[in-house]
Amino acid sequence: MSLCLLVCRPRLDPLRKQEDTAIHASILIAMTNDDFLDTQAPPPPGLTEPLRDYKLRVAKRYRTLPPPLVEQVLPEGKLYVSPKIDGELWFALRLGGETGLCAPNGRMLSGIPAVAALDKALANAGDALLAGELFIAAREDGPRPRVFHVAKALRDPAQANRVGFKAFDVATWNGEDQQKLPYEQRLALLSALPESGPASRVVTYEETKRGVLAKYREWVDSKRYEGLIARHDTGGIYKVKPEIGLDAVIVAWSERIVLDRVELRELHVALMRDDVSLGTAMSGQD
Repeated sequence: MSLCLLVCRPRLDPLRKQEDTAIHASILIAMTNDDFLDTQAPPPPGLTEPLRDYKLRVAKRYRTLPPPLVEQVLPEGKLYVSPKIDGELWFALRLGGETGLCAPNGRMLSGIPAVAALDKALANAGDALLAGELFIAAREDGPRPRVFHVAKALRDPAQANRVGFKAFDVATWNGEDQQKLPYEQRLALLSALPESGPASRVVTYEETKRGVLAKYREWVDSKRYEGLIARHDTGGIYKVKPEIGLDAVIVAWSERIVLDRVELRELHVALMRDDVSLGTAMSGQD
């Protein structure tokens, strides 16, 4: 059996970047017009690139650790520890008195309770941009929602009330860049949002690295969350999650263009059965 994968790469022309951004936004809207969300307007001009820049910049600072390495690798001193929400990276945008949610690709989202709650919480924030997780609220006595439930919910009007947003960082506030400030100061700005509800902030605790393991047992071993995040004042961000060993084979992949660079976007892998045949393929994006 042979596998053929065709990857199409668009031509890149720096002189047409703004035009291409507008075209890209229009394509996104056309592709998602069956969703119950309000995607009729493209993002504000010039917004898409800063969102992607933030995603790339923050992603480079993350380091994933299994629990046994926490005390060995985490630095000494104060750590800001919060549960890892199993969702998608989105942004809360407040611009010119209007509020919405925006994905890194520029897709806008409005008309749901989470946006209404954000509009109220950010009324005094001026022009602001907050990073957070778009997630699906758990049903009473139901299993913990996973990241793939987000895309499913966005296509189902009956689940509009379950779509939530948890902010964990501030990019801009009152029109001013906040990323150069210590995380402690950015965390103080997030106090404008409640700790629970359709639009809220992640609950964050100050811990030492030994306290991180205690939170891991409380949050992750109990199956309440998929992992935890520990931030240090030096700028390091650590994602502590369970480690699972698997033997797998890559059967396909896809690429994308981000800021004029080719990046790996998606891997398709298959697990080997006991009889050495390949099992059902799985995929993971970003």
